[in-house]
Amino acid sequence: MKKVFYATTLSLCSFAAFAASGIKSVLIDTKTLKPTKEFAIVKAVYGAKGKVKDVTEIVQNEVKAKKDIVANNRFGDPAPGVAKKFEVIYSIDGKLKLIRVNEGTTVKLDSLK
Repeated sequence: MKKVFYATTLSLCSFAAFAASGIKSVLIDTKTLKPTKEFAIVKAVYGAKGKVKDVTEIVQNEVKAKKDIVANNRFGDPAPGVAKKFEVIYSIDGKLKLIRVNEGTTVKLDSLK
């Protein structure tokens, strides 16, 4: 079964979004990240604790192309045999927000804005 993230189904998804003061990233060091007024992908990683791949540029390009983001092995496999997470920190309206989903989940682009 394909997992899809929609902001309107928050309670039904493997999803977390927090204001900048409450970001609790498992995979990303958030101390130096700065919010912007306009929507922007600030950082994106895929993997498991201690073994992650920076996929920020890939995600930024998908957002520019208006594509939904699928968290899967097309990012590579930084942690073979281990369940992975996909984390994206993005900025909107001067606040940082975090999305964390399990591998195999599709993040709908509309849900980020």
